[in-house]
Amino acid sequence: MSGRLRRSVRAGLTGAGLALAGLIGLLPAQTPTVGTLLNTPSAVDGYTLFAPTGARTTYLVDNCGRLVRSWESDHLPGLVARLLPGGILLRAGRIADPEFQGGGLGGIVERFDWDGTLLDACLLASDSVHAHHDVFPLPGGTYLAIQWERHTAAETIARGRDPELTPEWVWSERVVEVDPETCEVEVVWRVWDHLVQNTDPALPDYGAPADNPDRFDINFAAAASGGGMGPGGGALAAADWMHVNSVAQHPESGLLLLGSRKWSEVWAVDRGSGQVVWRWGNPEAYGRGTAEDRRLWGQHDAQFVPGGVLLYNNGWQRPEGDYSTVEFIAVPEFDGGTVPDPGAGMWGPEEATVLYPAAPDPEFFSPNLSGVQAWPDGGLLACEGATGRATEVDAAGEVVWSYVVPVNGDGPMAQGAVPAGNSAFRMYRYRADGPELAGRDLTPGAPIETGGSGTGCTTYPGAAGAAEVEAEAFGAFPNPASGPVTLWGPAGVRTRFSVFDAAGKQVDRGSFEAVGQWDAAAASPGVYTVLLATDAQPMPRAVAVLVAPR
Repeated sequence: MSGRLRRSVRAGLTGAGLALAGLIGLLPAQTPTVGTLLNTPSAVDGYTLFAPTGARTTYLVDNCGRLVRSWESDHLPGLVARLLPGGILLRAGRIADPEFQGGGLGGIVERFDWDGTLLDACLLASDSVHAHHDVFPLPGGTYLAIQWERHTAAETIARGRDPELTPEWVWSERVVEVDPETCEVEVVWRVWDHLVQNTDPALPDYGAPADNPDRFDINFAAAASGGGMGPGGGALAAADWMHVNSVAQHPESGLLLLGSRKWSEVWAVDRGSGQVVWRWGNPEAYGRGTAEDRRLWGQHDAQFVPGGVLLYNNGWQRPEGDYSTVEFIAVPEFDGGTVPDPGAGMWGPEEATVLYPAAPDPEFFSPNLSGVQAWPDGGLLACEGATGRATEVDAAGEVVWSYVVPVNGDGPMAQGAVPAGNSAFRMYRYRADGPELAGRDLTPGAPIETGGSGTGCTTYPGAAGAAEVEAEAFGAFPNPASGPVTLWGPAGVRTRFSVFDAAGKQVDRGSFEAVGQWDAAAASPGVYTVLLATDAQPMPRAVAVLVAPR
């Protein structure tokens, strides 16, 4: 048994030994190497979706790793797969193209119904653009996609790129919104419209990057070959200038959020104006920091969550060593409908909060791919993409579920085999009573891997799990308020609180045990965001409090 698995097993055996019933591999003679390695009653009861990068099949399994549903495509993933309400699978597929050969290659987006029937397929590839990595569903039924946009060396040099740092082709990035029923494409945003260069005053967009932090320095991370700051080598790797790998949209403000692996940055973009209103992770990219100010290392899966941004920081080429971390970046202004102001310095915050692991762990590491899904109380599901390993931890950081993708390019692997070629871009957990699975037949079959006994694992329908902790664990009353507001958090621990007005300005902060108070008597009428967090649950719960006119 590996040291990594031993730690997972030890973590799972805490708490009155409940994991004993969920630990597989104790009954069969062989030690499990793929499929479900650990399942405890503390794991969120649900079904996990994944699309192995070497397979044309997408899988949905229960917490014991038993197959519940699968979908067949003619394409390898390119890369994301998600479930939509009604049991519809939204899946990006890979279209081979000699002009675009970067990591995360996509090109087509398909939708399948629950029974596996192809509903529609939109080709998002041509000689000049090619979709890649991520697709983000919007409430109206459309979706956002990322596309590379190809420019000649001459076009790029004419925008201020140093000729010695220019390959034959340069790919910038754009975001499009797609109607899946008609495949009509609306261009939402283009990097090419927001450049800055300080090499030639006679060329467009001349200026100092530090004076234009809302624009992209056309010479940053540039290389004629070898891939610049990113992985790989050769002219095609250098062409992939930014390597954006995630896109999301804020549910209320409509802000776009993109993450660039090569720049090790995340960007918030005003969809209406196209202006970059916040960027974080590597301020050297906009001339307001140095290498010592860098905080991200090839990150993936940047997403809006209450109070800020959640992401998987891969830690690729991190100075202290290669190890990954799941991090929360506090930006409460996003929930208040405003954006941070960097002034003359760097956008904040200065540091992110590391949610997992508690201490650097070189065995928790994926140099590429990867993602994270957060539960409401601070638990999370992390996917180490390169090794196809999913680890669920509760709010205290204890491992409560562990799974290794049992599929590679040759198909399902044998139980007991050493996993190889079983990477996955992300994994998503869905509840049986959620809009994606409600009313569907979720009867499980056998595990995907071959040669296993299929015994020794128990599911816990209706088990509390991290996501089922009462919503009242944190709160504020009365609401609306005109005077003192009672705040509460979990009993027996200290809860920290911060209060922000609608402009994102912090107006109060403090801490309390179990019950505390914020005096809103002097606050102007309006909506305030109260962030509540504990050491065990560091990702804040955001509570909106309306201060009523007096």
